[in-house]
Amino acid sequence: MKSREIAWLAFTEKGRALAQRLCASLGGEVSYTGDGVSLRDWTGKAFAESRALVFIGAAGIAVRASAPYLTGKAADPAVVAVDECARFAVPLLSGHLGGANALAREIALLCGAEAVITTATDRNGVFAFDEWARVQGLRVADPGRIRAVSAKLLAGETVTLRSAFPIDGEPPKGVCLTESGEADVWVDVRAHDALTLVPPVLVLGVGCRRNTAPETLEARFAALCRETGILPEAVCEAATIDLKRLERGLEDFCAAHGWPLRFFSAEELAALEGEYSASAFVEQTTGVDNICERAAAKAAQGPLRVRKQAGEGVTFALAEKQRHLDWRLVSPQAKLYVVGLGPGKPDGMTLEARAALDRAELLCGYPAYLDLIAPLYPGKACYSTPMTQELARCRHALEEAAHGRTVALVCSGDAGVYGLASPVLELLPDYPGVEVEIVPGVTAALSGAASLGAPLGHDFCVISLSDLLTPWQQIEKRLRCAAEGDFAVVLYNPSSRRRREHLRKACDILLTFRGAETPCGWVRNIGREGEEKALLTLGELRDAELDMFTTVFIGSSATRLVGGSLVTPRGYRA
Repeated sequence: MKSREIAWLAFTEKGRALAQRLCASLGGEVSYTGDGVSLRDWTGKAFAESRALVFIGAAGIAVRASAPYLTGKAADPAVVAVDECARFAVPLLSGHLGGANALAREIALLCGAEAVITTATDRNGVFAFDEWARVQGLRVADPGRIRAVSAKLLAGETVTLRSAFPIDGEPPKGVCLTESGEADVWVDVRAHDALTLVPPVLVLGVGCRRNTAPETLEARFAALCRETGILPEAVCEAATIDLKRLERGLEDFCAAHGWPLRFFSAEELAALEGEYSASAFVEQTTGVDNICERAAAKAAQGPLRVRKQAGEGVTFALAEKQRHLDWRLVSPQAKLYVVGLGPGKPDGMTLEARAALDRAELLCGYPAYLDLIAPLYPGKACYSTPMTQELARCRHALEEAAHGRTVALVCSGDAGVYGLASPVLELLPDYPGVEVEIVPGVTAALSGAASLGAPLGHDFCVISLSDLLTPWQQIEKRLRCAAEGDFAVVLYNPSSRRRREHLRKACDILLTFRGAETPCGWVRNIGREGEEKALLTLGELRDAELDMFTTVFIGSSATRLVGGSLVTPRGYRA
């Protein structure tokens, strides 16, 4: 069994700093070649002891270092390479079974990198049985069969599955539950001529003569599996009477399989209700009429699956723990991310937004917003609609998600501030199988304020001057209330070719409550190429020629200019 979680190896000081930052969140142990650590020795030890290896450096180094230790996808740990600038996290080995894909995504989320996932099922949005098995805690009896099942799904064919255990939720696209013995995939503790996913739910009850050798126990266990058809991967622990605490052979046998060994007293075993094979000799010797069956049932808290099997001084029995599975774990989710891009530049996006865009198979949005992120995702499918067709865009994104695709619907700034989060949630009842996640972004009020100084240091409000969806009378009412309340005011959509007078009208309303010298500012193309900004007074703002790409800031009675910055004091006193 792997005793450690993640082993991190860095080759430079910069890489070590990144590894330590990631390790603080994900756990594990950081090593650094600059401290004299041998790459070869470290890799060999990490392969033997760790669940995952992360190389902070070139992928080629990770490949060459790992090659001598590869045994197969069922046993190899996850291997991920991350460049020291935290641009890319590349899963190299055990993407599904070992969890390298999931680990790469976690790393990308933490440091703003892009997870470079290349497995065909992930790229095509197809259900991956091996990853589902890993998340469910199932073991794969013959990993070589995974390829044929995945190929069938990738070809658009239906894969049949028969499960001896209940599964919650609806099967993913391309998977059909069956009662047929000819299923493509089985979830069972017994062997089948098909891809078999094995729940580790069986407890091996053990009785044995004193000083029984581990080789004898191993041979009897192999015979038990052979005669009953039980897969050894189905056993998760062993149990016996506490008189066997010092049986070294039994301890070594269990340790070789990675099973914890539980002990029960004769009184605990005898008190267990049910029908068990009885032996007068065993009862006379130990104080209880049966050890293997009772110990297995006691530990499993479930029914016997295989009753007492005896030979060469060894008795075995198997009892089964209850187990439920869930399709919703690692199924291609009907998932829609509604993502706020912030100002639009990569360094203005949140890590959460980048992670959502990385996961998405399809990007939907207004053309100008998709253009902002196109250089980051040149190979991803995109869907756009022009202005005034926002609902059609939302419905398309929801429909694609309902068909099992992971979709990102992008908005500038924050998706919940004059964005598409609200219409998506309003439409969501028509798509009951879709999960929606709102991913926040930095709205123009905040990014523009930072460009001008600190105009929103105290209470403020945001008002859009667009009357496309809101009657102008309502906008005027809100402007008067904001002016009377002495809020700092942020104006979105101040002017357009059709609405040239709206900014002038808004300023006239505000001028009835505050002076013409009130400090103001505006920022155009916030955080993008060609950003412009200006500081001016409310009187000057009234005659300014602005457009839809400009955000306007109007100070309160407390706002003032401090060293060329627009500042609304919070009111702190020394």
